[in-house]
This record gives sequence, structure tokens and C-alpha cells, in this order.
Amino acid sequence: MTKFYRDTWVCIDMDALVHNYKQISDLRPKAAMIAVIKANAYGHGDIQMARLFSALGASYLGVSSLDEALKL
Repeated sequence: MTKFYRDTWVCIDMDALVHNYKQISDLRPKAAMIAVIKANAYGHGDIQMARLFSALGASYLGVSSLDEALKL
């Protein structure tokens, strides 16, 4: 069994995500956007990220399995 001697955490800056999404989508306003939400948004919360990117206008959400698609 592996032992870990320090906690690891991540802080997601939602304002930065929104800013970056808008910057990219502004480059090609008519292009369909896909937000990759696979693997629980890489551990950052698939439902929360799906809601955010859907609200921003993402045309598609990328998942890795039917289970993930059905969950969303």
C-alpha cells in the first residue's frame, strides 16, 4: 500500500475558465466549441464543469464513455 505524506489540493479559478473560453470562442465565433469533461473533468467536477461550459455556449461536451454521457 502506498503512503502519502502530504495533502494535495487544487483550486479552480472559474473566472479564468470563463475568460479563457470566451477568448478562444471569440477567435472563431461561428465555430462549434467542445468542452472536454471526461474523467470527472479530470477530478474537478464533471457536473459543475458541464453546467459552466453549457451556459457559456459549448456545442458539445466530450466524455470518454457512455456512462459519463448518461450521467451528464
